[in-house]
Amino acid sequence: MPLLASPALPPGSLNRHPQPALDAPGLQLRPWRPADRPAVLAGYADPAVQRWHCRTMTDDEAHAWLTSWPQRWQAETGAGWAITDATGVLGQISPRRLDLTDGIAEVSYWVLPHARGRHVAPRALIALTTWSFDTDPPISPT
Repeated sequence: MPLLASPALPPGSLNRHPQPALDAPGLQLRPWRPADRPAVLAGYADPAVQRWHCRTMTDDEAHAWLTSWPQRWQAETGAGWAITDATGVLGQISPRRLDLTDGIAEVSYWVLPHARGRHVAPRALIALTTWSFDTDPPISPT
């Protein structure tokens, strides 16, 4: 069935640009790196994270998870950021199940135990949504 409206974001809106790092007060959201594997393993070993994400990870699964994010960016199906500060990785935030045509996504996040209570998730979400709705973002059609 043909679309009766233009896509909210046309194909290529994400993948024609490198995934950006995003700044938040006292935080940076940056694309995941292979060296972040210990933080991913710690996150998915945490019972509070398991409650909502319903999984654990082996070392190999953490490697596959980390290396899947650039592919998701290129396919425009998701994007994952490590939430960091000067001490290292504090958590993750990811718009997943992206549908650029309808302009929708599901946001997933977790925060490591040592960083909880510091408003890490809300600050990261504000940075992500600000970037997503920016009137002059790097993902806007040209």
